[in-house]
Amino acid sequence: MLTLSLKKAFYQAAPVGIYAVSLKNWLFPPGCWSFCLRTWLSVVLALSASFWLQLESPSSAAITVMLLAQPLRGQVLSKAIYRMAATIIGAIVSIILVALFPQERYLLLGGMGLWLCTCVAIGSLERDFRSYGAILAGYTAIIISIAAIDQPQDVFELAVNRTAAIAVGIATVACINDFFGSPTAWKKLAEKLHLISQEVYSLADRAIEGHPLPNDKTIAELAARIIGLISDMSFARTEMEDSVYRTAGARSAMVGMLDIISCSRAINDILHHQPITQQLHTKIRTYYTSEMPAALSVYQTQNALETLLEKDQKTGQLILPTSPQEAFLIERTERIVLQTRWVANGIDTLIRGRKAASASPPTRIVRHQDRFAAFMNALRTLFGFSITAFVCVLSGIPAITITLSQVSIMLTQAGLNPAPKAIGYGSLIGIPLTICSAAIVNYFALPYGNSMVYLAIILLPQVFLACLLLLNPKTSQIGFNFGVFFFAVLSLENRHDFDPTAFVDRSVYFLFASILIFICIVLIFPVSARRRRFRIALSVVTDLKNQFFHIGEHEGPALVTRQYDRLAQTLLWNDQRPQTLAAEKVFSRLMSLGDLNGALARSRRYLERACHIPAALPAAQEALSAITDHDRAITISSILFCCETFLQIRANLIREEQGVVLSCAAALYHVAHLLKHNTRALYHSDIIAVKAN
Repeated sequence: MLTLSLKKAFYQAAPVGIYAVSLKNWLFPPGCWSFCLRTWLSVVLALSASFWLQLESPSSAAITVMLLAQPLRGQVLSKAIYRMAATIIGAIVSIILVALFPQERYLLLGGMGLWLCTCVAIGSLERDFRSYGAILAGYTAIIISIAAIDQPQDVFELAVNRTAAIAVGIATVACINDFFGSPTAWKKLAEKLHLISQEVYSLADRAIEGHPLPNDKTIAELAARIIGLISDMSFARTEMEDSVYRTAGARSAMVGMLDIISCSRAINDILHHQPITQQLHTKIRTYYTSEMPAALSVYQTQNALETLLEKDQKTGQLILPTSPQEAFLIERTERIVLQTRWVANGIDTLIRGRKAASASPPTRIVRHQDRFAAFMNALRTLFGFSITAFVCVLSGIPAITITLSQVSIMLTQAGLNPAPKAIGYGSLIGIPLTICSAAIVNYFALPYGNSMVYLAIILLPQVFLACLLLLNPKTSQIGFNFGVFFFAVLSLENRHDFDPTAFVDRSVYFLFASILIFICIVLIFPVSARRRRFRIALSVVTDLKNQFFHIGEHEGPALVTRQYDRLAQTLLWNDQRPQTLAAEKVFSRLMSLGDLNGALARSRRYLERACHIPAALPAAQEALSAITDHDRAITISSILFCCETFLQIRANLIREEQGVVLSCAAALYHVAHLLKHNTRALYHSDIIAVKAN
């Protein structure tokens, strides 16, 4: 009876226990306390150095620390480098703008707006902290120029003071992170690559064994995680001695995993639609299982396709593919084995650098750029800045320029964020929270002590709360506003001013800015997820049209990485819309059209190589001509005929040439299969014509 009672109590308490653990991890993620402690120490050290150096605005150094607050050492260093460079550029531009329009306030504001939208456009086309550096150069110039709008002769001094304060903040963050040994980004990158590679290998295992794969969205999410490692790689670059070799290895591993995903999906599709001989399928599975441990080097597997087709040891007969789909299965399996070697070699190069067994080749990763979105972000920023400037000028209050500076900062941030509404809501919630906290500290804590130790203790709960909010994705924008603008509202100085009128005025301006930010970002200029998805689909269709006329991009890392980056962005925009069956079908269609783009590029590559083989030249030329035909029926029938021709002439060729013609047959068969599957989409895109039989 006692045992039954204990079991009953356990099962009743288990959900509560699980919920408590998940809540704890949500509130206090792993490593949060060390991150909070490092940030707090950096803030204290930055303020101490600023007070000792008698800087005009010690708060700017603390704000810099909060802006640079990142959990990993590589993230901090990378962000610090771009912040310092962008600050210098912004300071120079502010001096130039004020020098050009010292007495023309409206022309100066116009120049600020144009510079700001230019930086937002550049930042929209970049990624990671390069993007952050671009927008920082924009609003740094705005902050300095606005501060000098009534006293243009002080612009140089203002620029120097701000640059000095930021340099102090950057130096303190770097010192604290080095001293306390914050987690390194490159080790996290290596760990993520290894874990994701195991998932990719498992996907390939299921495909070759003939088991069903997860749906397209799940596979795309896996690919999106790989694409996301590009950011981790850029952070890790600042930590490693031989970063050129190590990052080349990381890129090679990432491209290899994306290629394995494409091959696995293609194999799964064929095995569930077209039959193949059991003898060949068994040999392919046996070969794949024996080669997957990756005991050989990359260069020992270059002839893997020919090895797969050697004579059977028992019968002495050469196992030939009897159909194009079998040739396709062989070619894709060989590709998986080869890419597995590159993945293993890339991870080894990332970990060991120059000491790796073999260096990874230079690999180019390309991401999708939406130039129209960059233009719209710039236009949205210009309109928001212009409206705010008009309101500030109309008010006639000189100190209200604080509002214009804050709106400029948040508008540039919103232009780069895939979910700009979060910035609007974060500002609307974070700024009032900041004002309340700053008021408590300013009037109920600061008057009762004047030592640096006392100030450090007072700031501890504020910094810890900001860091905990920053670490949670759902509250990160609130944490950003709270951590950064707390020091701006508090406005610590060498001789601190407790004047309540000045504090209330500052608070009102910041609160007014948060309302304007919310109106501009959420209500007036919202970002349309539907239009973003449409432009991604349009870019896929444009690339397909180029491929059909042999002017598209050749097969390679750039093509596969751009394809999966588009899918990752589509997933991001889909999450902001209702999840419907129609949206899933559209996403699957977009994924299939991307596969067709890759298949056309691959077929062109092999057909161009086949043109140098006399026996394969007529079939290769006919296939190249058939792909450009606008009639779907003629295109598919001609392609399949060329596939059979390549398989027939294969036996009379030498070993190296056999691999080329077999690859031609495999690639052309994949093109024909995807043409059948995407007929309606291609017809509506005016790529092919469908004629009645």
